[in-house]
Amino acid sequence: METTIKHAEEERSKAMDSARNLYEEMQMLKEEVDAVRSNIGLERLPDSEADNKIVQKYVNKILACECSHNLCLLLICV
Repeated sequence: METTIKHAEEERSKAMDSARNLYEEMQMLKEEVDAVRSNIGLERLPDSEADNKIVQKYVNKILACECSHNLCLLLICV
């Protein structure tokens, strides 16, 4: 049982790291696109408050979850 819980905690940690990395990559790509648009005389892309609210909502839910198994992550994301 302890092995299963430890494995679930490790998987959750990996999933959180992956999500964080993807979000950071998305932010860097947006900055690159904005720089290119600026260089060719176009306006920057508008910041999407809707996207930021969705990300913040799920981050808050995950941080508020006190259990450490993947079932919670699965239920939160549904």
